[in-house]
Amino acid sequence: MDTSQLINTTSLAIRRNSMKQLRLCILPTTSQTNIINKRQKSTNTKNNNIQPQYHSSYQQGPLAILPHLYIGNEKNAHTLSHLDGIDCLLNVAAEVDRPACTTVIPWSDQCVKTGMTTTKGYVKLATEQHGDQLQLDDAMLLIDQAKSHNKVVLVHCQCGVARSATVVIAYIMHFLRIPLHEAYTFVQRRAPAIGPNLSLLYQLQSLEYRLERLHQDHVTRKPMRISNDTNNTKKRKLSVTC
Repeated sequence: MDTSQLINTTSLAIRRNSMKQLRLCILPTTSQTNIINKRQKSTNTKNNNIQPQYHSSYQQGPLAILPHLYIGNEKNAHTLSHLDGIDCLLNVAAEVDRPACTTVIPWSDQCVKTGMTTTKGYVKLATEQHGDQLQLDDAMLLIDQAKSHNKVVLVHCQCGVARSATVVIAYIMHFLRIPLHEAYTFVQRRAPAIGPNLSLLYQLQSLEYRLERLHQDHVTRKPMRISNDTNNTKKRKLSVTC
């Protein structure tokens, strides 16, 4: 067996092990099962007036995944008091409108602003609830752009469970250079409500393969590390540990 065949075989084994570990870590918790059951009941009634089920973990506001990255739901994005310390809003839900509680401006304009500001950068990468392809590459670029300007990003969808979670997991894979199952666990420990569906998990698996190839080809960025230092203007504090 030549070197290239050996590398391909090893990569396949790694991906298989990654998916096995992922299946183990995504067994639904009681709270997640309750959310799924409520969603199914809502679907069966075919009543468009039923309000989305907001997980209790987001009641006090969005949850910190990294010092510069938060995850939340529609209610968080539309509640001004929940946006304290948030500079940019990344909306990945087609059915969720831009917030009326604050002034939103183009993402790039917010990134170059300095000091305290009452505006929020805003981008909508519209994705339907079922079967749509998330714009993961665009989302990761936007978050990286915000971080490079010391801005804090809130990624949200409608419920903060599937689409926003997928974007955040993807970014953790990219930023920390860790496999899918580790990134999933990393996010789930900080946001217990997450639960991407199988279609979204397949998108993450595809991303994992692409990132793995990039690393193998040495097309990588500078080594990355997490800093526990936060901007003095931010009221939120976070100690990041794996």
